[in-house]
Amino acid sequence: MNELRYYAHNNDIQPSIVIKRYKNRKLYYKGKYVTVNDIIERLKNDIDVTIISHDDNKDVTNSVLRECIKKIDLTTEDLISIIRCS
Repeated sequence: MNELRYYAHNNDIQPSIVIKRYKNRKLYYKGKYVTVNDIIERLKNDIDVTIISHDDNKDVTNSVLRECIKKIDLTTEDLISIIRCS
């Protein structure tokens, strides 16, 4: 898992990635397109996801996660994973 950064939270080391959101609302991580399902899978695997705007480096994680919830039919388990990680 060399694609991950790690951060300390409550003395635990957690994997973390930063995804960039461009003006066209597409999401990219290390130059590769990221789908809503990719984000959900990472959250389910306890990987912290931060989404920033490419233009101004503003954290837009919460708004993107709200869009994810609206766009796809999530199970209760998926929704709990998202809420826990955000």
